[in-house]
Amino acid sequence: MPSFLRKENARHVPVNALWLSNGLIQLFLIITLFNASTYLSLLYLATSMILVPYFWSAAYALLLGVRGEGYANAAGERRKDTLIAAVATLYAVWLVYAGGMQYLLLSALLYAPGALFFAKAKRELGQPVFSGIEKLIFAAVLVGAVIAAYGLYDGFLSL
Repeated sequence: MPSFLRKENARHVPVNALWLSNGLIQLFLIITLFNASTYLSLLYLATSMILVPYFWSAAYALLLGVRGEGYANAAGERRKDTLIAAVATLYAVWLVYAGGMQYLLLSALLYAPGALFFAKAKRELGQPVFSGIEKLIFAAVLVGAVIAAYGLYDGFLSL
């Protein structure tokens, strides 16, 4: 986390991070209050947002299985886990597709600021922000966020 979000109180609770997350929750609740149809849209958006990490988790499990990392002298387990990870990755791809492009783009609009917080934290620690493939993923998230912002402005996307 960036340093301003890592600030803790006497009970070791990240106060600023809680204020930020609770403030954003309140904002979404207020938006829902003034637009009854928004509740269902936010539910679809939340569902879409969880599908992306599910895909990345399954894809990472598949990568570990293919590389054999953590499977020293366990070829049988490696094959089984790789097969399960491959099925999970295909299923996740299907779920992201079935969730719809609209909510995937709107998810990118919410993931982009999180990626910027991540980048700020990495810079504060003096570490490289993104590796090669991570740069491509970040670029895709930013492109998706720009398309979503324009879509909300132009009206071809809505909550």
